[in-house]
Amino acid sequence: MTEKEVLLQKIKALADRGEGGERENAAALLEKLMNKYGISEEELDRERTQDYFFPYKHETERRLLNQIIYMVTAKPGCGCVGTWSGRKRKKIATTCTAAQKLEIEAYYEFYRAAMEKELEVFYAAFMSKNNLYPANVDPKPYEELSTDEIEEMRRAGMMAAGMERYEFRKQLSDGTI
Repeated sequence: MTEKEVLLQKIKALADRGEGGERENAAALLEKLMNKYGISEEELDRERTQDYFFPYKHETERRLLNQIIYMVTAKPGCGCVGTWSGRKRKKIATTCTAAQKLEIEAYYEFYRAAMEKELEVFYAAFMSKNNLYPANVDPKPYEELSTDEIEEMRRAGMMAAGMERYEFRKQLSDGTI
């Protein structure tokens, strides 16, 4: 946004929220400057920024939301804390235009759903790689699996191949030293 547009937005804010003569003078000045520079009121409204708060549920969603805010606005969002308690709230704040807000919300909903789907595949791969299933459970026969289940198993297998296997060492001894 140019300095001219910033100045016009400030004058518009004064014209919208000012008191008495202050409001009238700001409105007259705004009209004069908009005519001089050929800027419409819609253009000013479109570029107006304000603070928006975006909720999230857990740390993974917070990280995704903050990355999307950074992608859209080129600035990271900031966490919110309660006024009286000082505790973190599950919201991220940023200053952006209304169009950017809608863009952030659309990207967040899309990528959050995609991330949850991928996390399910990751979870299956992790369980399989570390053999975290009971020994006496038989898997579903291959013939009974749907094409989507087969594809998900294939992806989980490929993901598991790239993972490290963790070995749990029992912490209790048999009593001998």
